[in-house]
Amino acid sequence: WNYHGRYSHKKIATLSGLGGIGKSCLFLHKEYGPRVRLGTLFTDCPFDFEPTEYFSPCIDCDL
Repeated sequence: WNYHGRYSHKKIATLSGLGGIGKSCLFLHKEYGPRVRLGTLFTDCPFDFEPTEYFSPCIDCDL
């Protein structure tokens, strides 16, 4: 069995502006922190998208 995915849910969530990846390599949501579950839906439906500024929650962290 090969359990390695083709796409990183963390990377897609980061690129969509939902949060960032912390020093612990966990995805950190802007409001809920690491307490989220991620899923990705691929579609060919057109929609408006504005890239957001990269969110890094660990700028002031000294870990």
